[in-house]
Amino acid sequence: MNTGSRAIPPFRRRSGRPARALAVLGLIALAAVAAAQEATPPTGAGDAAILERVGRYVVAYHEQLAQVVADERYLQVAPQLPLGNPERTRSLRSEVILVRPEGSATYKLFRDVVEVNGRRVRDREDRLAELFFSSPATMDRIAAESSRYNIGPVISNFNVPTTVLYFLEPANQANFRFEAAGEAEVDGVRTRVYRFTETAQPTLVRFNYKDIPSAGAVWVDPADGRVLRTRLQIQAADNQGRPLNVETVVDFRLVPALGLLAPVEMREEYAVAGNVVFTGRAVYDNFRRFAVQVDQSVDTPPQ
Repeated sequence: MNTGSRAIPPFRRRSGRPARALAVLGLIALAAVAAAQEATPPTGAGDAAILERVGRYVVAYHEQLAQVVADERYLQVAPQLPLGNPERTRSLRSEVILVRPEGSATYKLFRDVVEVNGRRVRDREDRLAELFFSSPATMDRIAAESSRYNIGPVISNFNVPTTVLYFLEPANQANFRFEAAGEAEVDGVRTRVYRFTETAQPTLVRFNYKDIPSAGAVWVDPADGRVLRTRLQIQAADNQGRPLNVETVVDFRLVPALGLLAPVEMREEYAVAGNVVFTGRAVYDNFRRFAVQVDQSVDTPPQ
C-alpha cells in the first residue's frame, strides 16, 4: 500500500483550516496503517500453522530441556488440613530434570527432593538407585517419587511446570480442541492466546483412577511457536465426592546461559466446594547443563 505524500492533498496557504484538518486526518490514517502493519501476524500464521509450529517447538524443547538441571523451591500451604495435623505448610528444596522412562517416547519432569522444611532427606540416594537402576522407571513411579513429600490434595501426575507442554506435542494435540482467544503481551512479547479443552479418552491426566478432562490456555509466540505461559484448569471430585477445582499457571522466561526459555515460576490453587484448601508456589533458578562423566581409564593387566 502506498502511503506517500500523494495520499494527502497539497497544502494551500489560502485555506489554512481545511489544510490543517486534512493534514491531521492524513497523519491519523498513516498512524492507523502503521499500527495495523505492526499488529499483523507473520505470513501464513493462521491458527493451524501456529499450532503446528508450537508442536515442533515443544518436541525440540523437550530434547533441549532434558539436558538441563534446575533448583526448585516449592512452598505448599494447606490451611484446611485437620487440626490434628501439625504441618499445614511445607517447604521443599529439590533438583528437577526431565527424564524419559525406558521404552517411552515421552518425557516426564522428575523432582528429586533434597530438603523438607530445611532438613536434608536421608534415604534419597537409595531411593534414586532403586528408581532408576534396580528396575525400570515408569511414568507412574516417577510421578509417585516426585510427589512423595507433597501435602494436601495435590494431584501427583501434573504438579510439575511442564505438564501443558506435553499436551502440545503433535501426537497429543488431536486430543484437544483449540480456540483462538486474542493476543496479549507477556514479558515484552506479543503472544497469541489459545484456549484448549480435552475431548478424547482416556485423558492424559487421571485422578483416583478416573479420567479428568483438562482445560486451560497457552500464550505462544506466533512467529516461532515458543510457549511463554500456560494455564491448566481441572474439575474433578475429591475422595468425598465434593467438587474439586484446580488451577496451575506457569511462566517461562529466557535463560541467557541456556539460550532457551525455561519455567521460572509455577502457581497452584486447589478449591473444594468453593473453599481454597491448597496453594503452591514454586520458583526455579540455577539452571545448568547436565553432564555425565564417564571413567574411560583402563586397568593395566597384571604381569
